[in-house]
Amino acid sequence: LRAGVPTIITPIFLDQFCHSKAVNIIGVGIGYPYAFQKVTAQSLAQSIIQVTTSDDMIQKSKDIAKHVRSEGGKAAAANVIEKI
Repeated sequence: LRAGVPTIITPIFLDQFCHSKAVNIIGVGIGYPYAFQKVTAQSLAQSIIQVTTSDDMIQKSKDIAKHVRSEGGKAAAANVIEKI
């Protein structure tokens, strides 16, 4: 998300399925609802075409990236680590 380009998530396990769903909800890419092992070459090719040609996804990705970059994540993480 920080890069500002649409993403494709092919989850394998655990929290990756939640991230996949979130990408779909906020419209910044394509998240598969099933495990990577079930993704076909044809489906993946279609997803690549969609994320590289969808003006809406591209713009939303740029907007989210601006927000993520403004959060100061590195400084926040350093502060948490210093407190430990």
